Amino acid sequence: MKHNKVIKPLLLVVDDDPETLVMIDELLRDEYRIKVATSGSNAIDIAKDEDIPDLILLDIMMPDLSGFDTCCLLKADPATKSIPIIFLTASTDNDSEVKGLEIGAADFISKPIRPAILKLRIHNILRMKQLQKRIASYALMQKNKVEELSVKADSGLSLKEHVAFLEEQLKTYKDSYDRFVGRHKK
Repeated sequence: MKHNKVIKPLLLVVDDDPETLVMIDELLRDEYRIKVATSGSNAIDIAKDEDIPDLILLDIMMPDLSGFDTCCLLKADPATKSIPIIFLTASTDNDSEVKGLEIGAADFISKPIRPAILKLRIHNILRMKQLQKRIASYALMQKNKVEELSVKADSGLSLKEHVAFLEEQLKTYKDSYDRFVGRHKK
């Protein structure tokens, strides 16, 4: 019997403070695979590795590249631009938060880190990323069906055969839609 092993999402935690790295690792290691980087340049190298992170937790104040500079470089690279980034900072400056979100961060968390908030925000961003992938896949599937319809329409089918084909496609579309849209139970 074949067992499908669920691979936990990979987080890249970037901070020059070893205590923060240890705390986040201990907090999240049961739910996620964790890689760490102590500088922005190291984070960029790790993010471009073959095992691309699902999400990056990025400190703003670091010695070589700031978190802002690191984020800009990651967002400018096609290989890493879709990785969600959550900024972590001890700064309470609202301008920093605005700047971080403007340059592409998905979220901004102030230190000291509250474990429950960090876990929820990571979970929500990864869930949103997963749903975006499902929607993109579904849209591609629908595009392919439309292209198939065009080919069938040009294939010389009789009107009756064409109507039957379209009805079958409509039924398939409705079944797919019913599976995609969830039901809320109270």
